[in-house]
Amino acid sequence: MLIVDHLTVQYNDSTIPFRDLSFALKEGETGCILGLSGIGKSTLLKAIGGILKPSFGTISLNHCPLTPAQHLIGYMSQDYGLYPWKTVKENIILLNKVHKRSFTAEVFNEVIETLNLQDLLSAYPNILSGGQKQRVALARVFLFEPDLLLLDEPFSSLDEITRSTAQNLFLMLWKKNKPTTLLVTHSIDEAIKLGHYIFVLNDEKIESIFNPNFSSQDPEKVKSLKTDIVNYLNL
Repeated sequence: MLIVDHLTVQYNDSTIPFRDLSFALKEGETGCILGLSGIGKSTLLKAIGGILKPSFGTISLNHCPLTPAQHLIGYMSQDYGLYPWKTVKENIILLNKVHKRSFTAEVFNEVIETLNLQDLLSAYPNILSGGQKQRVALARVFLFEPDLLLLDEPFSSLDEITRSTAQNLFLMLWKKNKPTTLLVTHSIDEAIKLGHYIFVLNDEKIESIFNPNFSSQDPEKVKSLKTDIVNYLNL
């Protein structure tokens, strides 16, 4: 279980994007962090991933303090974090190489085929479309098989049709190993489609909403859930 307990982050200029946030996510579940632009969603994800040091509070995973040194954390940034001088294949296997983690050809091929990257393995990122870069970044974090998967608005730069396809590919890959996952988004529809729980960040507070509609998209439940989310966002 991922537990965030009374978390506060303060920047060097004394700006505090959020304070005293607490929430929990069960092992093997997906949580979507939802909020308006500039509210601190990416900052929260970076604090959980160990990129930013919290000023106060604790973060634990499966009853142990969460640290990059003790846990495998797969982090996918908004710009996908691909190295332009490395091929698609080299980018995909990079996390495993750095952490000296092996993988079988069968697992590698399954991820590659699911994301339809077979013909791009020797290509470089500069010739890829946004959707292709997104699939390469997803392949990297899923091949890594992390204890915790953190995705920062992974589909925000994609057009509507490509975004829907990418979301479905994400669900397909996630269902294979079900890593505990936190995904930042600014889309209510995306949060409802991809999250067991929706964590609404607003005015230095966080509201945890259970999503009984996860991946099923029942119209009446979606409508009711959207109303709750809009109320929490004060829209």
